[in-house]
Order: sequence, then C-alpha cells, then structure tokens
Amino acid sequence: YQRTFVNEVTFSGIGLHSGKKVNVKISPAPANTGIVFVRTDIKGSPSLKVSPQHLSKLFYSTNLCNDKVCINTVEHLMAALSAFGIDNAFIFIDSEEVPILDGSS
Repeated sequence: YQRTFVNEVTFSGIGLHSGKKVNVKISPAPANTGIVFVRTDIKGSPSLKVSPQHLSKLFYSTNLCNDKVCINTVEHLMAALSAFGIDNAFIFIDSEEVPILDGSS
C-alpha cells in the first residue's frame, strides 16, 4: 500500500538561508518511485531520490546531495509528506533550498 498525490500542488516562498524566491511543484509519482526532487533551474533538470545515503551537511538544516545536485532545508516538507503517508512524489524545485513558508510542516 503506497500513497501519492491525486493532483499537482504548487507553492512559492523564500529560502530561509538563501533568501531566494523558490517555486515548487509536487506531482504524483508511480508506486515504488519514492520521493524525488528535480532541480528545474539546472540544465538537464538533474534529480535526487530521497535516501539516507544522500544526507549531507547536517548543521541547522537537513540537506540532501548526490553527485549532480543538492537540495537544502528539506526537513519541514519531508515531515509534511510523512504525516500524510506520502510514499511517492516528484518535487520540482527551481532553487537549491525548499522555501520556509510559515516555518511549520
């Protein structure tokens, strides 16, 4: 039993540490995809599947990196996905940091 989104969700905000405006679109994903970040601001739109092996620079925030891309401050978004039992989603993001929004998940 796996869960994903029924419809796309979009939101924008400011990165807490970077101060940059960030646009995010979360789309449904097939079973067994996992949570996958896609950097739309980088040529070729490299992706990063959420995995403990990609944890990086755990100081003041939770960051994920692979050999092509990094995504910073993922902890609030990941908490919200976990709270709703979301197993599979594509997260399209146009910056290196998830926006803080109201600071909660």
